[in-house]
Amino acid sequence: MALPQDLSATTRKWILRGVHDLPSLSDVVTKTLEATERESTSASEIERLVSSDAALSAKILRVVNSAYYGLSGQVSSLNQAVVILGIQQIRNLVLSISALSLLKGRTPQLRRLQHSFWMHSFATAVCAQIIARRKRFSARDAEMVYTAGLLHDIGRLYLFSAVSEEYLAVIAHAAKSERSLDEVEPEMLGVRHDEIGGELAKTWHFPAALTDLIARHEGPFGDEIEHALFAIHGADRLTASRYTKTFGVQTPTMDLEVECWLGFTPEDIEAVLAETESKVDEAAEVYGLIVQ
Repeated sequence: MALPQDLSATTRKWILRGVHDLPSLSDVVTKTLEATERESTSASEIERLVSSDAALSAKILRVVNSAYYGLSGQVSSLNQAVVILGIQQIRNLVLSISALSLLKGRTPQLRRLQHSFWMHSFATAVCAQIIARRKRFSARDAEMVYTAGLLHDIGRLYLFSAVSEEYLAVIAHAAKSERSLDEVEPEMLGVRHDEIGGELAKTWHFPAALTDLIARHEGPFGDEIEHALFAIHGADRLTASRYTKTFGVQTPTMDLEVECWLGFTPEDIEAVLAETESKVDEAAEVYGLIVQ
């Protein structure tokens, strides 16, 4: 059952106020984000910035030496990690580690739910990158949609950590009424997770283009084709049915304009999802290393 409108509006204010009360990302993260936005940034500059945070550096090295990257035991320094993976991948790790450390679930049940949503986010990132390749995006745009895919549901991670009981009630109601979370969130909370994600991104001073993709990935969209945004939305919808079905909620339908823009046949979709799933299965270990 939806909340009365005035109560829903009060809940919205309370949730959004909590977003702005969150701790800021560290100076290391902020400066790393700023540096990776400049084309002239060097690997040595990124190494110098990240290495000033010993805990962050150690965690990055653990992740890079995981089986997912196929570099087990081979990377002994942050410099090697930056050179081998590249500046953008290191940025993605810095963002993921920092965001998840601030939005960690307080109970085992919540952490399990967060894990499922993070795996969906990782699948969205991988799928968006595959779409970018098929649509011949530039290397920079392909990296941007990967990052946005990884962080597109950061608003949901916030809801799990900040208003846990309320969000569990949203999930339960969506499952019982066989509706999507996107429909139930504004009725019960007065706000959708994508709006919260956009506010988080602004609060943490994410790049404007990344903030826009996080805040607008659910749609609706205008008449103009926005390639990066369409890639995120399409990837989110294609992967949602496989990675959020454990919650018993309905998968929202894909925007028709995005579906036409993709132009995928059923065979294309199966191929994209098969490639996505193989990479997501390999990445299960990465989540555990990030949240340790």
